Amino acid sequence: MDKEIFTTRKAILAIFLGILILVLAQGISSLAYTLPLPDGVKAGIFGVSYVVISYNFIKLCCNKILYISLKECHINKPKIQIRWIICAILLPVVVSTVLLCTSGELVKNSMDAAHIVNIVVCAIFSYKLLSKSFILTGGKFGVESSIVAVLGYIMVIIFTLFSMKRKSKSVQA
Repeated sequence: MDKEIFTTRKAILAIFLGILILVLAQGISSLAYTLPLPDGVKAGIFGVSYVVISYNFIKLCCNKILYISLKECHINKPKIQIRWIICAILLPVVVSTVLLCTSGELVKNSMDAAHIVNIVVCAIFSYKLLSKSFILTGGKFGVESSIVAVLGYIMVIIFTLFSMKRKSKSVQA
């Protein structure tokens, strides 16, 4: 009975520590937005530092407070595979290309010399979809919920399932 109470307490502690870690990591990482850099660079620094800080805090809590390994939390070393990098690049490129082929107009942004560095990071032109179709534009939610994006997501899911099935067959053989 004591072991169950201890395990339950440890699980509750892990939940609260996880929430605390996310809040702290986000707070510390958001300091990147105070740097005098282009917005895109700030966002990149924020993203990388958020992951690194979160990982290190989680590792510290697992080892020093919960006395468990990261593997017991199902946190393993990442395995970067070229096919997922290709998927991460192709999905937004294909969705954007399809949407650019629909009716719309390029709208020039007004940027002065002070924003010249941001021109490199941000697009000079933005594309405004003229279609009123919720299915094509995604409505108020945005193009990430459009039929084009959803079809892209489905293709990535099918690719993932196919890859997993192929991998399980090679492991069984």
